[in-house]
This record gives sequence, C-alpha cells and structure tokens, in this order.
Amino acid sequence: MLKGNILDPGPQRRGQILSVVILVVGATTAVLAAINIFQGQYQYNVENGIFLGLILGLYVLNRVGYVYFASIVITALLVVASMFLLSERQLAQTFIVVCVPVFIASFLIVPWSGIVVAAVVILGTLILGYSTINYLSLFVLAAVTVVVYLLTRNLNIAHQENRYKAFHDSLTGLPNRDLFLDRLQQALDRSIRDKLLRAVLFVDLDNFKVINDSLGHKAGDELLTVAAERLRACLRPADTAARLGGDEFVVLIDDVTGVGDADRRSVGRTHRPWRATGRRPYERRNRAE
Repeated sequence: MLKGNILDPGPQRRGQILSVVILVVGATTAVLAAINIFQGQYQYNVENGIFLGLILGLYVLNRVGYVYFASIVITALLVVASMFLLSERQLAQTFIVVCVPVFIASFLIVPWSGIVVAAVVILGTLILGYSTINYLSLFVLAAVTVVVYLLTRNLNIAHQENRYKAFHDSLTGLPNRDLFLDRLQQALDRSIRDKLLRAVLFVDLDNFKVINDSLGHKAGDELLTVAAERLRACLRPADTAARLGGDEFVVLIDDVTGVGDADRRSVGRTHRPWRATGRRPYERRNRAE
C-alpha cells in the first residue's frame, strides 16, 4: 500500500518534489560532513556516513515508486535528527529546523501529518526535559504548522477538483476520452497477465439530432444524462462507461465470455422509454458496434 502508481500524475508530482528535497538534504549533509572533516572532527564520520547512506536509499525507493514510504521515513529521520543530534539550546530556542519535516509531511503525505510532526516534537522536548523552551518560537512553530495545514488542504482540494474536471465529462459526469484510454491501456496490460477477455462497445443514440432539433438542446442534454445514468447502473465497479462526445459513448467491460454477454451487461439492458420533461415518452434505440 505504501507503493504508489508511478504512472499516476499525483504520485509523480509528489515523487518529483521529494527527489528535490532528498537531494537538498543529502547535499547539506555532505557539506556538513566535509566541514567536520576539514575541522578535524572525525567523531562524526560514522553518523554522517550512515545518514548519507539512508538518504541515498530513500532516493532510490522514491524513484522506483515508494513515494509515500520514502516521505514518511525522511520525515521521521529529520525529526529524530532534530531531537537527538541538536543541542538542547539549539532545538528548544528556535524550533526552526522542525519546520522542514512539517512542510515535507504536509505536502507529501497528508495535510494533517504536519500537525502530528509538530506535536511529536513539542511532546518530545517536554519528555526530554528541555527547560529553556522559548515560547515565542514555540508559538511560531504552531502558527506555521496551522498555516501549512490549511494551505496544503486547500491545494489538495483544488488539485482534486481540477483533476476531476480534466478527466470527466461536465454534462454526464462520466469519464472522458483521456481517462477511458488510460483505463483501456490498463485493461490491456491486465489481459496479458490474467488472460481474461475484455469487451469494448461503441454506443450512440439513434436520431439524436432529431431530438435536439425538435425538442431543443435542453431535452438533448437531458437524454444524454439519462443514457449515462442507465449505462452506469448496468455496469460493475470494474467496468467503465465513458462519453466520447456528442451522442457517442464507449463501454469497457471486464471479464466477459463473449459478445452476447457484453451486450446483456451494458446496452442490452437500457431499452426503456424515456420521457422528456413535459413531453410524451420517447423510446430510444441503442446501437452497439
């Protein structure tokens, strides 16, 4: 579950951001290690080497698709490093370094995880008995955490809404051509592995132009919406109905035994009369190709 789909734009975006974060952390650690060696502080060589090795491992995990796992681990590493490698005065006086894992957790895991990170650090300072806490810096940390949470939550909501609009038909709510082609490719890939049959049916509405011309575009939109709802109601969760445009629909049916089975499970069950608002019933005919 911690491995994301690297073909999905969401994990791809998080993975790219995380790659930059890991490289910055690794470069900073390498510079500090070089400074320690230059100053003759060889006692830190083992810790720096272990930390750099972990950073390299996280970079590899991120590149192969374990974006969420790498995000969780690097957040934990930075929290542990700030709690135990910094002196009591450095951590308790400023809490500045803690803002880094707060940002990483909020943007790359889930928005509320930054709040968890800040709470863990604050409780950790109390458990470790740090007595020189600067409450102004503590308030700044809390304020930054809340602002980051609100920002990332709103960004996630906006991203999900935009993504939905980009891959769904605005009238019917069905997947559009782009999303259907992506699911079709996934179905083809699965067919190679499981050897099951999948069916693709192209569906249009006979005499749809007549309805638009005689009853108006509002009635035509109503018919398209009804057709989409009926197609969706016939299908299982693993199947997909999409609108290509105009009165054209396409249906992807998973695990069929033949053409007749595919027709019965989709358009074969939608032949019911339709009544436009304020009009007599109209019996539409579906044609599957």
